[in-house]
Amino acid sequence: MRLPAHFTLPLAPLLFVLLLVPHSFLSAQTCKIPPADMIAWWSADGITVDIQAGHNGKLVNATYGTGEVGKAFSFNGTNAYIQVANNKLWDFGSEDFTIDLWANFTAVRNTGTLNLDNVFIGDDNGTGDQNKWVFDLSDGVLNFHINGAIGPQWLAQTPFSPTPGTWYFLAVTKSSGTYTIWIDGVPSTSTSQTYTNPIPSPTAPLIIGEAEGLGYFHGLIDETEIFSRALSTAEIEAIYNAGSAGKCKPAKLSPVSFSFTPESLGVTGKVEKFTLTNYQNATTLNISNIALGGADPGDFAIGANTCVATLKPLAKCTISVTFTPTAIGERDAQLTATDDAYNTPQVAQLIGLPAASLAPSSANFGTVKSGSTKTVKFTLTNNQAVALNISSIGFSGADPADFAVSTTTCTSSLSPQSKCSISVAFTPGAAGSLSAVLTVADDANTSPQQAQLKGTGGGSPISVFGTGYVAGGPGLAAVGSVDGNFTLISCPSGACVSNGNGGYDAFVTLTGQYPFPTWLADTSSAQWIGPANGGNEATTDPSGLYQYRQTFDLTGFKLATVVLTGSFATDNSGYIQLNGVTVGPANSSFSSLTDFSLTSGFKSGINTLDFFVTNGPVGGTFNPTGLIVELSGAGTRTAAAEKSSF
Repeated sequence: MRLPAHFTLPLAPLLFVLLLVPHSFLSAQTCKIPPADMIAWWSADGITVDIQAGHNGKLVNATYGTGEVGKAFSFNGTNAYIQVANNKLWDFGSEDFTIDLWANFTAVRNTGTLNLDNVFIGDDNGTGDQNKWVFDLSDGVLNFHINGAIGPQWLAQTPFSPTPGTWYFLAVTKSSGTYTIWIDGVPSTSTSQTYTNPIPSPTAPLIIGEAEGLGYFHGLIDETEIFSRALSTAEIEAIYNAGSAGKCKPAKLSPVSFSFTPESLGVTGKVEKFTLTNYQNATTLNISNIALGGADPGDFAIGANTCVATLKPLAKCTISVTFTPTAIGERDAQLTATDDAYNTPQVAQLIGLPAASLAPSSANFGTVKSGSTKTVKFTLTNNQAVALNISSIGFSGADPADFAVSTTTCTSSLSPQSKCSISVAFTPGAAGSLSAVLTVADDANTSPQQAQLKGTGGGSPISVFGTGYVAGGPGLAAVGSVDGNFTLISCPSGACVSNGNGGYDAFVTLTGQYPFPTWLADTSSAQWIGPANGGNEATTDPSGLYQYRQTFDLTGFKLATVVLTGSFATDNSGYIQLNGVTVGPANSSFSSLTDFSLTSGFKSGINTLDFFVTNGPVGGTFNPTGLIVELSGAGTRTAAAEKSSF
């Protein structure tokens, strides 16, 4: 921990007492391994490269100066900035994030209004109420400014009077809707502000050093980085306390993945080069090994290699790799560099492409009513340097008559390194599980290319609904409202809201806040539900077992033809019962769906479908629980039932 050299006066009465620590007083530090979930890192070590993810910038009238960690971007306060192409990664929306950087002012501008006086970094579509976010110092307060249809907001305003010529570590975090400014590793909790509206998404380049022609920074900015979560106090303190040692810089192998063009068996393709870069600004990289591994290393070979023994700071070397297939089909390997960088080993994926491929390799059409049709598109890719000659497209397997090509752009010849599409229609002629194989025959050595097809034929739809629908469907219910079809039958004591009928209400979970995005996002056909009143699962639900139930009527259906299909996810774990009998797979994930298909265990009349969800012990601030179910069903009616439906 850095030791204080002096205290400043309080910046605002009862608001924020800040401990300022000049960096020249610090003892030697060692670099700190960067926290996880970094999405961009402009180190400014004489380069505009994003050394984390390759979102490289360019200098516009800016230069380099002596930084807190190595070099820094130097801005003249008039027309200098760094420009980075727009990227969805920093369209924060409702997500948590952290932005941090070192700043050293040559001069501090103060116009006396909140008007983008000294901009550190921003993504800004332009003046006025256009979409933007900006981290800056204006009118003597650090703040995070956003704008758009919501109107201007200046969030977490934190008094700050920097001394020119002094380095400061500045950060802004957003955690579950709360914005906090940090100065030299200390959070200004007294000025934290909760604001839950999503940040509008700009489409302009990201800029370091100015915004919309205002607030040109005059001084030095170093080590600018963005994280896709709110860093903890310990993590921000660690970066600050590292001082001039900074965060440990990585070595990077690029490209991280490369697809080699297909070759005939035993034929070696052209040389492809991979680059190893030492992004450490003052440390030589000691390389111990360059090797091939993975599934098929024998199909690849390392040729010329300048990555031997050592690599100077900020230097690069190259590794040449060739592909010589020993078998038909896709061949995969890894190129690995082992060294003394903190992120060793560096790995690049090597893919020897097949001559031709069909994707996806399988498709489940779900349940389709007899006489109705559902279509799925497949893509045939010719990876060769010569044309692919297609001789036929057809179906085989158990039920080929239930599948057909509806449209296709695939003709008798497919140009080199190009694609065409095949749309397959599933029109079931019977109820129950149906399957076939889509087959493309051609002159590639991987012929035929195939995709597995399956679907369920249904006679008449059964009145069942996924979670989050209005009573009886078909529309989705509003978030925060009561689910119209699922009822909580039992739950831990005091956990649920009575519905007045011996059960409890299940509420459609509020989006745009925790537990999203930790939970799988709502789908187009289902929404998360839970016990929390009004759908606010950013709460502590008691641990224990929750039982959700939906009933449905099979009067007039041939039970042997009834099929219920769907998928579900739970927090924490869950299982299914049909009419009191455990069926289908269990689920133990709130980040992915588990498919299920029920074909037996039904009875005439009213049936019960129960989802049991176990909420684990409280392990943090919140302990949400919930259920999401996609559900459909169909079956063949008896002759009497069909007749009575008219």
